[in-house]
Amino acid sequence: MEEDAYELLQDYIDRLTAALGTEEGSQEIIEDIELRIAEICTSKLSDSKSVVELVDIEEILKTLGDPSDYVEHDATESAQSETYTQSATNERGEKRLFRDPESAMLGGVCAGFANYFSIDVVIMRVIFILLLFTGIAIPLYIILWIIVPKAESTI
Repeated sequence: MEEDAYELLQDYIDRLTAALGTEEGSQEIIEDIELRIAEICTSKLSDSKSVVELVDIEEILKTLGDPSDYVEHDATESAQSETYTQSATNERGEKRLFRDPESAMLGGVCAGFANYFSIDVVIMRVIFILLLFTGIAIPLYIILWIIVPKAESTI
């Protein structure tokens, strides 16, 4: 590997390590990315080419994207969830129930209940499916869709 290519690759790995920080499983993610880079570098070598060049590394890193892209989405989701919880409380600190149209599959009732109780929306949907067997789920959902106010924004 060319020296410039090695330095660029080392800088990328350092930035990736810093971006992932103490995230759970960050070491495994970094190792997986390193292995993928090694596979791509190996595929670029041939009988006539025995050195990975700077151009090759630049192309690989362009494909992988900036390291900050790996964690930005998770941080945004956490911030949105926290803001939704804050906006679902009134000035007296009481929680309020809202339908969540941004996470909705139908009317946002299950997503709203999931945010209200701070549980995963999938669990709430499973509970709804179980209620389907009792026969009350559909009328209850329609009534809640009508009476529970829609959240204007989750941010």
